[in-house]
Amino acid sequence: MVGLAQAIALASQGLEVTVIDHEDPAKILGAEFDGRVSAIAWRSYKFLDKIGAWKEMASHAEPIKDIRVSEFGSNLFFAF
Repeated sequence: MVGLAQAIALASQGLEVTVIDHEDPAKILGAEFDGRVSAIAWRSYKFLDKIGAWKEMASHAEPIKDIRVSEFGSNLFFAF
């Protein structure tokens, strides 16, 4: 997401941009792909909105209601 946002911002300033991703696009779009999630801070939201990307992302966004942080294999966690 960071690289794509930067590419959009640079292209909107007239630079020629090429984005190269090592992952096969067909795999990324497959239902079994584990794309994880991203928490977007306020300033990042403002940046995405400024470059026009947020309008494409907004319908997929949801508020963070709780967070649980843990280490794989551990029974300990931190929640807020």
